[in-house]
Amino acid sequence: MLTYSQFSIVLVCLVSFCLTACSNEEEVCSETISYGKHASSLQPVSKAGIKFPVTSVNNPYSSYQPILHAFVYENGCMKKAYNGDEEFEFLSDPLTVKASDIYYKNTTSEYSEYTEIKNIKVNKDGFITSCEAIYTEEDEGEIYSEKLSVMLTYDDEGHLILSKYHYTWYDGSTETGTTVNTWENGNLIKVSAKSVLIEEGEEEREFLYEEEYTYDENLYPNPGIWNFYNEEGIGIGDVFPVEMCYAGLVGKTTKNIPLTYKESQYFDDAYYNYTTNSVSYNDDGSVQAINSSAVYNYNYSNSSYRQNIRITFGYDEQWDENWASIRTTPTPTKRSIPGRFIGLRKKLLDRENNKIN
Repeated sequence: MLTYSQFSIVLVCLVSFCLTACSNEEEVCSETISYGKHASSLQPVSKAGIKFPVTSVNNPYSSYQPILHAFVYENGCMKKAYNGDEEFEFLSDPLTVKASDIYYKNTTSEYSEYTEIKNIKVNKDGFITSCEAIYTEEDEGEIYSEKLSVMLTYDDEGHLILSKYHYTWYDGSTETGTTVNTWENGNLIKVSAKSVLIEEGEEEREFLYEEEYTYDENLYPNPGIWNFYNEEGIGIGDVFPVEMCYAGLVGKTTKNIPLTYKESQYFDDAYYNYTTNSVSYNDDGSVQAINSSAVYNYNYSNSSYRQNIRITFGYDEQWDENWASIRTTPTPTKRSIPGRFIGLRKKLLDRENNKIN
């Protein structure tokens, strides 16, 4: 799953329920959610089926960012996380997640950006059913805010099957999205996503996206990891970063590690195919490394390229929480989470429009 192209949001069986609960797109996932309770704190990650809490996800082939994610736990619960650019803090009473860009946080720049995920409701298993997030940029005294509202639904086994979101930009533009996740025998086999972007004075733009997975139930058991091919997590799409998955907030991951994965981005006519070549395990059954290969096809330019991928996992690092020891070349990103990829999509479109105009 390539970063900028994760334009999905994840969902399958309870579509009729969702349409009832969120019939008005302007009210999607705010006070209209009728189930779940406000969360006061995180549950231990073991409640989400994570047998071995991961402390790092690594890409040893990368000299720029060899450590993709780092996690800090306290009493079995996620406390802090880091993804190369952003620091995440998981706070209690009530449960709130705050994300801030490390580059700007540690400089005297007049620019800053941060996100607060709040009003978090959870089901009986501790998985998010609804929440809202406020993304804020401060630039030389000017403040710009954007809002994301989310509703999530799970099956009886704790897998995410339905997701709806509504994103409002500071300029009044909106994007709404719905995704259906299809699970079979404990494994995610398909993700189907649709989103609509509405900008003032412009026609609606629709984006379609699909993911397809295959498995062998006798191969590659998954003790609780979410990264199979790169820094993004399986089947969670735009709405949340993978840090939320490892914190046990968005349901359970797959029973097995996929054999193959195909990603289809219909809006830019691009298709990505991944194949798992091998998976190695530690003596205790935790995943040590996943080796795979990828083919990226771009039909719009009649081009393609291949890549070998290796993702490794750590379980016993003790991070000092200032992340200085794992940050390589600081690079400002000016896009915090959540809604990171939602935001990037619109910015890419704006850039193309400027080229045309």
